[in-house]
Amino acid sequence: MQSKQYLTTHTIDDAHPTDIFALAPTQSALLTGSGASAIHVYNTSNKPNATQDSEPSQIIEGAHALGTHHLAAAKSGHTAVSVGFGGEVKVWQADPATGGWQGGGTIDDRLRTP
Repeated sequence: MQSKQYLTTHTIDDAHPTDIFALAPTQSALLTGSGASAIHVYNTSNKPNATQDSEPSQIIEGAHALGTHHLAAAKSGHTAVSVGFGGEVKVWQADPATGGWQGGGTIDDRLRTP
């Protein structure tokens, strides 16, 4: 039996403990979400002293209790939105000084009765 070989430019073994379902690229980072509760942020900046390796530059623990199934980043690269398997939608903001991401709120679109 012959094995198939695939050409890849870069892979990260064990990037998440479960399957990755979502990616959101920005100009300086790649945000990834999986069936685990954390969102991982990988530095893709070409700035001096920036580390580009297989380890995430930040792990946002507990982002979504049941995991993340969608991620999207704004064109500016300073705002991202994630959607969890539990239905919650969260907004994330990048700190321009540090490049770190932090919670910027939630979006609740459930119908409300007066």
